[in-house]
Amino acid sequence: MMEIIKYPLSENEMNRLFEEAIYDSVLKYTCKDLFTAGVENEAELVMAIIKSIQVIRQSGLTPQHHFKHLFVTSIETGKTFNDWRMSRMGFLLVLMHSGGNSELVNRWKIKMASAYK
Repeated sequence: MMEIIKYPLSENEMNRLFEEAIYDSVLKYTCKDLFTAGVENEAELVMAIIKSIQVIRQSGLTPQHHFKHLFVTSIETGKTFNDWRMSRMGFLLVLMHSGGNSELVNRWKIKMASAYK
């Protein structure tokens, strides 16, 4: 029988994990939410995420606070695919940067523009 040996974490490592948990708690949106909101395909999604991360970096914010890349494995098929978790800001930025071919995404863009007063 093998034993799992747990080594104590350093204080810096515990602080880093705690900070990461706090940021992860606001990453409530996924790619599924974006497809539900009207993003039409994965290529469009990837380009919108890249542009959104660039905007966050150029604004002096930390992208890891708004986006987290995940690999998800389907239990049924065993296939692995990419997914993203996003904060509300990340989600809205991706919608703003997605293509204009979807009526639903365009309605989201109008709604976001109308919310700014």
